[in-house]
Amino acid sequence: MEYSLTNDKRTKVYCYIFLISCLISSLLEIFIFSNIVFQNQCIQVFWIIFQCAFSFSPVILFLFFVWVFNNFIFKMCKMKNLSGTYSGILKSNYSKVRNDEICAKIIINHKLNDMTIELLTEKSRSKASSIHIDNTNHSFEITYTYSNIGEGDNKTNKSHIGTAIVIIDKNTLTGDYYNNGRDRNTYGKIEMEKNNES
Repeated sequence: MEYSLTNDKRTKVYCYIFLISCLISSLLEIFIFSNIVFQNQCIQVFWIIFQCAFSFSPVILFLFFVWVFNNFIFKMCKMKNLSGTYSGILKSNYSKVRNDEICAKIIINHKLNDMTIELLTEKSRSKASSIHIDNTNHSFEITYTYSNIGEGDNKTNKSHIGTAIVIIDKNTLTGDYYNNGRDRNTYGKIEMEKNNES
């Protein structure tokens, strides 16, 4: 899964977290670990090995802080969390569909360093394979590619890939999608609202 951001505070958070991790590790090494000496040579050797292994601690601390941020801080801070379930319709150009409005929902799971997007209809399911978010304006524009496994032998709903460009503004999600013409030459519009319980 590829995930990228434009003009978002999260792009700076990684640097801050890693710098803090390096600072903590350096302070521990300089002011605590380097001043500890054991009389027993065997224990001292193990202590030296531990200090060498501790050089990887910034990475461990970094992963720990990212986990804490994703599970606790991210949900409370001012950075926009787009997680939720959006329900509405797809307006497809597919001529064989009697009613071109298809009931659907999009489920978004958004974290500091990751995002997943899944679209569900009665007969179809697609998952994002790459995601890019641009929030240079007040709204959030998400461009993502997706793959849909289709319905196996059903030639009218076979596996295909495509691209969607949606805008999330407050509790509305609107946009356009189009499928790879080689697999399924269809396109349409997306109109959805965020569920209250999300």
